[in-house]
Amino acid sequence: MEMNGVLIPIASDMPEVSHPVNMWLLGELKQLFVKIDQHLDKYEFNQAANTLYHFAWGTWCDWYLELTKPLLNGDDKTLADETSKFMGWAYGMMLRALHPLVPFITEELWQQLTNQSDAMMIVEKWPSYIDWKEDEAAQDDINRIINIISSIRTVRAETKVPPKHRLSLGIKGGNDELMVIINKYAMLMNAMAGIENVFSRTEPSGKSDAVAVVEGVEYIMPLEGIIDFAVEKERVEKEIAKMEAEFVKITGLLENASFVERAPEQVVAQNKVKQAELANNISKLKQTV
Repeated sequence: MEMNGVLIPIASDMPEVSHPVNMWLLGELKQLFVKIDQHLDKYEFNQAANTLYHFAWGTWCDWYLELTKPLLNGDDKTLADETSKFMGWAYGMMLRALHPLVPFITEELWQQLTNQSDAMMIVEKWPSYIDWKEDEAAQDDINRIINIISSIRTVRAETKVPPKHRLSLGIKGGNDELMVIINKYAMLMNAMAGIENVFSRTEPSGKSDAVAVVEGVEYIMPLEGIIDFAVEKERVEKEIAKMEAEFVKITGLLENASFVERAPEQVVAQNKVKQAELANNISKLKQTV
């Protein structure tokens, strides 16, 4: 952050924000405060700490900071300025959320990144987050891109594709809406997953291809001359075994009358969706080995 000149503004007014990555983080940040307030109201300090940990390390460090690198370093100066200002504001909000549990560290960070040694975080107000606008479409898009990038990166790591090697990506089974989303965030796919030349594919994957399956869609990467295909076959078989074990577990729950009767309807419905998704993904992966 400091390398990009990002500072925490003393004023708590949220800067104008429009890019989907920033809108996604805003939605995640709002949900963070909702959860923290719920936990603190019930004196559930351990759950509050766990929620903050996953946000700081997962949402912020693993994803937001990485997703914004192309925005901060790109040619669009207006976008870079928006992202820099919003990042400083959002970081200040995250420190506010962390402050009740880690007061000394957050106080030090606050004073360093506001460039005002007399600015004390302890006197800052808890944010009024209810009116923060959420963009559900942006959140859905970015969460979808994150899932795709995660799966591709997992395949790259497991097949030992060199980090700097750019791969073509054929998408089989995706609809027009998905292709629009993929093309819209091509810059992020390139920067974070080492992907270029994305195209819609109709033919099935071959023995020289690596495949990631997300929500029933196949993401096919030609790896001829790059990896050991015996190792790739073993990787896919392990992935199938892992999915099958999860499928058996969920099926057991859904066949348990006591679970179905006592669990909230939403939980039962989520398990049914997951069961169907696993069955679809297993079928697709079995076709590749």
